[in-house]
Amino acid sequence: MHDHLQEAINLATSVRYSGDPGKPLDRENKLESSHIHYQFNENGLRLSANMTPSIYQVLEDVCLRLKIDPGSVLAFVRASPEIQAGCYSADTCDCLISFSSALIQLMDEDELAFVIGHELGHFLLGHGADMTNSDSTIESLLHQRGKEISADRLGMLACPSKDAAFRALIKTTAGLDSKYLRFDIGAYLDQIRSNANSAISANEGSTHPSLVMRCRALLWFSMSSEYTSLAGGAGGESIVRVDERLAKDMQKFVDGPVHQRIADAREAMHIWLMASAAIRDGSFDRSEQSLIANELGQDLLDKMLDLFSGCGRDEVNAIVREKLIDAVEYYQSIAPREYEVERKKIEEGIAEKFFQKDFAPYVLSLVMQ
Repeated sequence: MHDHLQEAINLATSVRYSGDPGKPLDRENKLESSHIHYQFNENGLRLSANMTPSIYQVLEDVCLRLKIDPGSVLAFVRASPEIQAGCYSADTCDCLISFSSALIQLMDEDELAFVIGHELGHFLLGHGADMTNSDSTIESLLHQRGKEISADRLGMLACPSKDAAFRALIKTTAGLDSKYLRFDIGAYLDQIRSNANSAISANEGSTHPSLVMRCRALLWFSMSSEYTSLAGGAGGESIVRVDERLAKDMQKFVDGPVHQRIADAREAMHIWLMASAAIRDGSFDRSEQSLIANELGQDLLDKMLDLFSGCGRDEVNAIVREKLIDAVEYYQSIAPREYEVERKKIEEGIAEKFFQKDFAPYVLSLVMQ
C-alpha cells in the first residue's frame, strides 16, 4: 500500500519523539481525495517546475533528504496574509501540502526547507492532520504538542543547516522577515540554555509548545547520535536520553497539569467502579471494605463509609451509580483514547478481585439505565 514510502517512514519513525503517540500512516479520519484535490486546485496554485521553479526545487530537495518520492507529494500555495502551512493526507500514499503566500514570501529557501520537512513529517508519522479535525480534548492537545516536536525533527533533517531551522521557527512565530531581524543564533541558544522558565511555559490549551521549548527541543535533537549520524557525522547521545530530558521539561512547564487532571479522572472512575462491585450484592461487608482499603487506601474507604452513613440500600445504590456515571463521563470527555484502554483494564482487575466475571456488562447496565 505504501511500499514506496517505507524508507521515508522508517527514517521518520527513528526520530519520532516518545511523547508523540500513534503509528505511521495510521489515520482515523481519512479525507475524500478528490474533494481535497478540488479544493486545492480551486483556491491555490500548484507548485511545479514550470510555474514556481525555485520553490519546487526546494520541495524536490527536501523529498530527496527525507527519502520521499516527489511524485507522492502535491504542494500548493494560496493567497493569504496569514503565516500558515498545512499537511492534508487523503490516504496512505497521497500527501498534499498547502502554504500561504505570506509564509513563502517570509522564508528564504533554506528556511522553507524546514517548513516543508515539518509538514511532510506530519504525513510520514501518520498524524492525520486534516481540515475536519475538531478534537480539542486536553488529551488530544497534549498529543498534538508531542506531534509538533516530532515534525520539527523532520524539518531539521530536511534543512541544509541547523541555523536555518531555528530561523524558520523564529520567523513563523514573529512574522518578521530578515530585514527586521538580526539572527544571532548563538545568543538565542544561550537564552534557551539559561532555562528561562517563563518563556518555556505554554498554555495547556495550545496545540503547539512555546517557541523557546521548540527551539530547545531542536537543540537537544541536534546533539543526538541519531541526528549526528543522519547528518553524516559521529557521536552524540541516545535519542532516548534526549526524549527523557525533553519529557521532563514538557511535564514541568506545559503538560504536568494535563497529566494530573487525566490521572485524577482515571482515579475517580476507579473508585466508583470499586464501589459498584463492593455493593453489588446488597451489602458492604468487611472483606469488601478490605479490598477497597488495600486498593485505594484507608482514607478513601473512611470517606466512602462516611458518605454511606445513615443511608439505606437503595440510596447507597443511587449515590454510587450517580458518582460512577459522572466519573465515567468526565474521564471519557477529557481523555477518550486513554479511557477506552484504562476502563477495560480496571474493570478486568476488579472482576478478578471481587470474583465477578460479568462485572463489565453489569457496569454497562448501570451507566446505560
